[in-house]
Amino acid sequence: WDSRETHTIELALGCKFNCSFCGYDFRNNKNPVLIDEEQLFKSIQSAYTDFGITNFVLADDTINEVDTKLELLARVNEQLDFEPNYMAFVRVDVLGAQPHQIELLKKARINSMFFGIESMTPGVTKLIRKGGKPERMLSALRLVRDNYPEAFTYGNFIIGLTGDDEPSILNSCDII
Repeated sequence: WDSRETHTIELALGCKFNCSFCGYDFRNNKNPVLIDEEQLFKSIQSAYTDFGITNFVLADDTINEVDTKLELLARVNEQLDFEPNYMAFVRVDVLGAQPHQIELLKKARINSMFFGIESMTPGVTKLIRKGGKPERMLSALRLVRDNYPEAFTYGNFIIGLTGDDEPSILNSCDII
């Protein structure tokens, strides 16, 4: 997407997670405050009507931390007179624990997902408070691939986290 053809929106202020490497001021907020549905609709619809924008980046640190974010976006999409495309940061460990969210991601039209995998070493993910088990994360990625094949997915690792060593880093790369 060309940055001139995208609009950034945020569905909620706050993130319930407390990842050790995060600098977000509103982290560890157990109840993220959702944007008003009408305000969200007007923002998305006017971006399209006034500027022809159909691609949106969701600025939320984690779009799937609570189902209500995905449900809100799905409701707004039903009211729009065009089909938007959304890119969002998705927690793969949450998706692994709540696979029903794949259907919510589809309804919300989040068809580009960025996964912050960080590490495939259980001790490291626990230490950074991003407690995904490698098997569950891989299973969730396979579920997305198999049940939402039209989605564009990508992810990243943070190399050299406390607890990482060369063998664990190479092992993570082999797994992926």
